Amino acid sequence: MPDVKMRDYVDAFSKCDALADVEKALENQRNVTDAIRSEYLRRRSDRATWQEMELRHLAVQLARLELKQKGTDQVWNRANHLVHEQPIRTQMEFFITSGFTRELKCHATEAAFTEELFVSGGGLDAGRFVDRQHASAGLPYCDRFITDDAELRKRCARIAGWLPFQSATVFTAKDFLRTLS
Repeated sequence: MPDVKMRDYVDAFSKCDALADVEKALENQRNVTDAIRSEYLRRRSDRATWQEMELRHLAVQLARLELKQKGTDQVWNRANHLVHEQPIRTQMEFFITSGFTRELKCHATEAAFTEELFVSGGGLDAGRFVDRQHASAGLPYCDRFITDDAELRKRCARIAGWLPFQSATVFTAKDFLRTLS
């Protein structure tokens, strides 16, 4: 979103109830991840399941754009309506079946992290959730992604080959500083 500035993020995370919003989003994401993992592990996760996941992802993004600074509950409610409204549902389905979601680099990165989570049997705790958010923006849109988190570096390396684009090179802070000298 080109009109969003760093100050908007600072303001959003400076609110008194910012932590509650993050915890609510994390709980919602845990529930979604657990439901999809359950399907995946039962081998019932077919293309229709992934298309539904992509449809819901698009609906949330559209709801966020439409509602701007509204609360999480309003965004989720609007997204749930968008997946049932015509003609927008048909337009989103066309977007998905035509393969355009591959062009959404952040989405592709998050989907790769989700699959890696399922394959590895890991859980989505608060730390991993925040790591995914940072890496889902950093890997597709930056040349370098710097983290001293060894586990996150391993996960980034595992998904790099699954992405349909060249992702950022992952460095520790120390290794990155060495490249500058």
